[in-house]
Amino acid sequence: MKKKNVFKQLFCYLKPYRLRLFFSLLFAAASTIFMVMAPFMIGRITTTLFDSIEDGVFYWKKIIWFLAGLIALYLISQLFSVLQGFGMVKITAGVMQMLRHDIDEKMNRLKLNYYDTHTHGDILSIITNDVDTINNTISQNLTSVVTQLITAIGIFIMMILISPKLTFIPIFMVPLSLLSAAKVMKASGRHYGRQQEFLGTLNGYIEEIYNGQQVVQLFNYQKKAKEKFRELNEKLKESARKAETTAGAISPITTLVNDMGYVLCAAVGCIWAIAGKITVGNVQAMLEYAVLMAVATLLIGFAIVQKTKKKENMR
Repeated sequence: MKKKNVFKQLFCYLKPYRLRLFFSLLFAAASTIFMVMAPFMIGRITTTLFDSIEDGVFYWKKIIWFLAGLIALYLISQLFSVLQGFGMVKITAGVMQMLRHDIDEKMNRLKLNYYDTHTHGDILSIITNDVDTINNTISQNLTSVVTQLITAIGIFIMMILISPKLTFIPIFMVPLSLLSAAKVMKASGRHYGRQQEFLGTLNGYIEEIYNGQQVVQLFNYQKKAKEKFRELNEKLKESARKAETTAGAISPITTLVNDMGYVLCAAVGCIWAIAGKITVGNVQAMLEYAVLMAVATLLIGFAIVQKTKKKENMR
């Protein structure tokens, strides 16, 4: 299967569930929108408490209304999140059933020379590991990418409404964070492809040795078989180590860049708050949005890595 056709064919399997998928993504978007509004509400509560200290009067009614609104936002967000989760579970189960059925029919139509040129372990690896990767892609990454994109857009709008000038700092860090991790993502995809290749080879060798135990013992091949296994196992270990190491480097890189933006945003926000250019609650909201923006950037990057991993795994 060519890599460029993988996702095109995957979406063909999603066509029968396009209405359910639409509502699942809609619920995910609604959940995200309500969640994005929460930091702004928390900022209003902080500003009201600060005003209460300055005025010497505790504004009970305002705070209670803000708290009630905050609780409502969280409850509605979680409700939509649960509905989205139920929808994606049914979609994933249906797509996996169709995919396994088509694989079974495809295996029965393959020519005999395919089985002669591919080990049983390699074939089983494609049927099990690759299908499992597709399962994870649909159930996790599909909604994750959409959710995080909506989160980033919603956060940007809220930050612009609070302080257009202060918004520039965390927004400027987003492309820096993504660019700094881009090369790591590319290398990670290559290593994941090699890992999957060695996994299939090792599974095929194990299958071959176990099925031919009598032949192995008859020709006294035990020692060479162990050496060959150690060699293949070492290659798999090295490819897995490189893949996980490069993928694991993405989080520290993006976190470092985003933390720099957070500190700078906090410093400028505090100076402006002292000067009376912005309220304390809005500074708090901006800092929370900066964190959420960093998380959204990190998750989008992680989803891209998983997409690259699946793309490299499909052979």
